[in-house]
Formats: sequence, structure tokens, C-alpha cells
Amino acid sequence: MTEHEQEKQTIIELKNGPFRAQVDVVGGWLTQFSFKETDIILPRPEVGNEKERKRAGIPVLGPIAGPVKDTAWAHLYPRQPQHGTRRVSTFSVSELDQAHVVLQHTDGPKDFLGAWLIKAEMVLINSGLRIAEIITNLEAKPRERAVAFHPYFNAQKGMANFRPETLDSAPPLDESRFLPAIDQFTYQINTGIEVAVNFTPTPFQIVDWRASDKYRCLEPWWAKIGTGTIFGPLETKLFALEIKVGEEAKN
Repeated sequence: MTEHEQEKQTIIELKNGPFRAQVDVVGGWLTQFSFKETDIILPRPEVGNEKERKRAGIPVLGPIAGPVKDTAWAHLYPRQPQHGTRRVSTFSVSELDQAHVVLQHTDGPKDFLGAWLIKAEMVLINSGLRIAEIITNLEAKPRERAVAFHPYFNAQKGMANFRPETLDSAPPLDESRFLPAIDQFTYQINTGIEVAVNFTPTPFQIVDWRASDKYRCLEPWWAKIGTGTIFGPLETKLFALEIKVGEEAKN
């Protein structure tokens, strides 16, 4: 069996009306989301160089975000994959039907300062896609963890008419890429398809990554830059991203 054939065995396909999605149990990673054959999220190539495959779909950051100063994990970063172990860990399937999957994984403390239960839920709702990351601190003391979705919105057919209008132009990759907190934004694909994106809870700010004409990555960050999210003893937190497409996005 080739490496490509082995990878295909880790892919789960979801369907609901005009919506299609693919999820890789390696990384708990949504790798494709489309509406009537239009890719809303840049699909991860089946083959290609490592950078192209990383910058596609909706990978999730964690438990670390990078060599960020003043965080509990900064000294651990050289021993971790880029953006942590979350996107390379193999999840088990706890629930599955035609339009819905729940994946589960436990990590730490050998990977990080702490032990965590992660449930990743992905569902094709009637209006589009909902992803929830439900994280539990398994220790009886506070712990710090990075949590962020990296949605690579497909820009190959154009993205325009953003609301709020501050998103209409992409910033350079410097400090100005950190945008004020918003709980929703909308835009229009140049083919006329409306898209609305909601975050739960409202993130502290949005990080605007755009290094390619193929995508625009608008990342919700649920902590101040330079810190992670603090979980209390045995605390569970939910983080969610919802993408509505078509007529439903106008409501």
C-alpha cells in the first residue's frame, strides 16, 4: 500500500444537501469544505509539498502556538512540531453519521505542561459548517493552552464586500495584522455566493494571515497576544467556528 493510499484510509467524508466536507483523523483536521462544488475553504492537496498541505483546510493550533515570549510553553517550542502536537495527533472516532463526526484525543503531560481531553466536533448543518473544539483540563490545577482555528478561506475566485469593511484590505505580515475582536464577519465570493463566519466565544482579536493569492486565513485568537488561554482546575471550555453559505448567510 502506498503512502497516499494509507492516508486516504484516515479520511472521513461528510455530506448534507449541497455541502461536502472531508476530515482527517490525523490532526482532527477538516481538509475540505464545499458548497455546490465551490470550495469555501482551500482544500488540502492530496499530494504536494509540506507547506502547501499545512496551509489548507482548517487545522487547529495547540497546545502551543509558537515561540511566544512570556508563555508557559515558550521553552518547550523547540521540541514541538510547528503549532504544536494538535495537528499531527491521531484522533479516535467517538460518533459518526453522514453529516457529523466527533473525534477524541488525550494529550500531555509528556507533550506539554498539563494533561488534556480534546473533543473535536464537525457537522454539516443545513446552512453550512460548524466546528467545535471542546477542551478539558484534566489536572486539579490551572493550566495554560493555546487554542486557535486556522481557517484557510479559498481566495482563488475572489473575496469582496467584507463586513466589517476593515477586512476589505489585507494587512502586511507585521503588527498591523492583529485586528480588533469581532464575533462575525461576512464576505462575498465573486461568483455571487454569500458567506458569513461566526466565532464562539468572541475572540480577543483576529489574526489576519495572507501570504498567498490562494487563501486568506482569518484566525480567531482567544487570548491576548503573548499569552495562552487559562483553564481552571478540571475546567472545560468550548470554542466554535460556524460558516454559513448562500441565502442563510444573509440572515
